[in-house]
Amino acid sequence: MNQYFDTDQINLINKGALKQTVLRQAVDEALNHNPFNENYYIYSPPGLGKTFELDRGLANMVNPPLVLEGNTSPFAFLADVQTALYFQPTGKVVIALDDCDSLLTEKNVNMLKGMFGNRRILSWNKANGHTLLGGLGDEQREAMEAAKSPDRSGWQIDVSRVTFIVLSNIPLPTANQVDEASTNDKRTALGHMQAIRRRNQVKDIDMPRDVLWGYVANVTVNEQVCEKFMPSITIEQKVSMLIWCEKYWDNVKERNISLIEKMTKDMVRFPQNYKDIWKTNYLEVKAQKANND
Repeated sequence: MNQYFDTDQINLINKGALKQTVLRQAVDEALNHNPFNENYYIYSPPGLGKTFELDRGLANMVNPPLVLEGNTSPFAFLADVQTALYFQPTGKVVIALDDCDSLLTEKNVNMLKGMFGNRRILSWNKANGHTLLGGLGDEQREAMEAAKSPDRSGWQIDVSRVTFIVLSNIPLPTANQVDEASTNDKRTALGHMQAIRRRNQVKDIDMPRDVLWGYVANVTVNEQVCEKFMPSITIEQKVSMLIWCEKYWDNVKERNISLIEKMTKDMVRFPQNYKDIWKTNYLEVKAQKANND
């Protein structure tokens, strides 16, 4: 690799490789080295390979956890959890939430506190629950009907058997961030989300912008992210892509592995003028103009 990158670039790539190792270890710890069945909350900026590392970990498991992906409503989430418990009536249940950040908001904070707290209860007490049952599948509806209490509205689902592993693009505030909030309202809002941090084993994997380039470069060189779309891609082509990214790193519209995937697809579709396509698609307008000037 020394023949392709200068000393500063190699230093950033090594720092990025260390960040990937930390992410991989966090996912492995949550899946395989969790003797206290703690809930894990793993944060990193979008597009850094959390799903990739989760899939990699799941591939080696005999009994992989249930994985819930994408934006989902609180009621649909409740139904998914209850269905998993209903059809696995004994033993530990592991549920991984990947890219479910729509759940991790202040409006759902009471539900999250109950789910992650000492009581380990996932609650839904709104009056429209029976109406929402009609939108569920047969298995979900059966599971939810079985959990309905005859003497209270809504649902109170015991999740003490569930270990949640959350992969999120949203960092949870620290105590210092709460204390330093500029207004009481802001402090209150951050305090609610900080309560989620207290109830989880949290792994924060953040990085400065330049190290983020090193992370992306390390993954591009050492993982098969480009080969999925361009099996014959050479190391020289990868390096060319990464050098272009570093040149414009402050001005690209996104800084993540997804950018590399998109750029690789452009190399396949537009082999003669893909760099022009990159400038048009991925640079902020000011950066495009400066480059043209």
